[in-house]
Amino acid sequence: YDRVTSIPGAVRFKKEFGDNLLGLTYTLKMGLDNNELEALNQAGGADFSYQISPELSFYGEVAGSWIKIEEERVETSYGGMACKVGLLNEIESDYGFSDVELSFTYMHKQFYPGLSNYAHTRRDQFYSKHIRFSELSPEDEAIRLGNGIDRGRNVVNIKSTGKSLDDKIEFLLNCRNVNRINGGYVETVVRAEADYRATSKLTSKFLALYKHLPGTTAGFDPLIDTKSSYSFSSGTLDFNEEDTFLANAAIEGGKDPSVGTFSAGVRYDFNQTLAAEGIYELTNDPLDFPRGLINEVTVGTVTADNVLYDSLIPFLYGQQNFGLPPYKYYNIAKAKIIYRPVETLASALSYVYNENKFATGIDDNINHLALEIDFIPNQKLTIGAKYIYSSSIDIYRMVIDEGENYDEHHNVFLTASYNISQDQMITFQFGEFVSYSPIEGMHTPANWSLSTLDTQRIFRIFCRGRF
Repeated sequence: YDRVTSIPGAVRFKKEFGDNLLGLTYTLKMGLDNNELEALNQAGGADFSYQISPELSFYGEVAGSWIKIEEERVETSYGGMACKVGLLNEIESDYGFSDVELSFTYMHKQFYPGLSNYAHTRRDQFYSKHIRFSELSPEDEAIRLGNGIDRGRNVVNIKSTGKSLDDKIEFLLNCRNVNRINGGYVETVVRAEADYRATSKLTSKFLALYKHLPGTTAGFDPLIDTKSSYSFSSGTLDFNEEDTFLANAAIEGGKDPSVGTFSAGVRYDFNQTLAAEGIYELTNDPLDFPRGLINEVTVGTVTADNVLYDSLIPFLYGQQNFGLPPYKYYNIAKAKIIYRPVETLASALSYVYNENKFATGIDDNINHLALEIDFIPNQKLTIGAKYIYSSSIDIYRMVIDEGENYDEHHNVFLTASYNISQDQMITFQFGEFVSYSPIEGMHTPANWSLSTLDTQRIFRIFCRGRF
């Protein structure tokens, strides 16, 4: 903290003209070395929306970026443009209402706003590939669906959401086609979701998701790319701006790597005390995690402007253990019973069977049996306990040639929180469990995530709040 190396800044102007809008944005990022300007990034954009009719609106945005870098007496600069246009139509009839949105996005390969990154928003989040009856947080819901947008791509996207039959049916349809600006095909993703509330007690959900991909290229993984791989290994962090796939010697050329997920679920609330859920899923997704953990980096060379440079090349190994394209479909079955005898006490017993024995606790699709109990006697005190019995193939033992060991694990987590005041809370915890929150009915639950398979003998006491 004794010297400044980066100075970011952003300015936003927005003006409404009735139902229409005009906006201007400017961002700046300066890189300093020994208090001298070494790198400068600027990006500016304009956006608008125009109400053609009460039901139809037209919107668009255009932006440009420029970068100049001077490093070791070598000066480089580049810039690019990006634009997006779309139509939004609101349809209302006797059967319900829906929104239909059609958009086209173009982004030049050298469009690089220094304060933005599209590595995550371009792809569907892992939790969006499964049915769940618990609500997501607004933050997770906002980024649940990817849009395919990234540098060097153009995207056509059509999306429709709506309700019908007196709001008993709620649906979402989405299709995006992604191509590189040089004409290379990237993907087509089609999604259909529907919730049907037949009665006040019975709710059913349906999900169909299919990601069509081009045929494989020998020696390269068709799913794990350099932009997403850095989350598995810090050694690949340097490559996350390149839209290339990791080397994978196990991949044969000309195979179909497309992946799909088809699932249905039902929840029945017998009364305010007892509810049950059941979900079935058929998918062939080999999962980026944990297979992406088996990676390494080698050193190659690259020539630029007649200069030879070293080049780090990330690659995957041992991938034949997870199955290769075309990926085989496997089954997942889930069951949960929620019991709440009194207003202040809730418990849940859940069971998951997953044919993919490599599945880990990044979400609740790991093979497991879990019991969760939460007690909130008053507004000040919250007590919770979780026990999870799970099974998963040990990746480390497989890597050191001990075979596929399908090991059993036991995880115990305990927590107690006390609200000292409206702005201060003291918490005691034993063990480890990501995103703990009391069971439904207490407040909106968070994503279920088992960060460690076995009980961690860790005691924590911490206080948080506004002082």
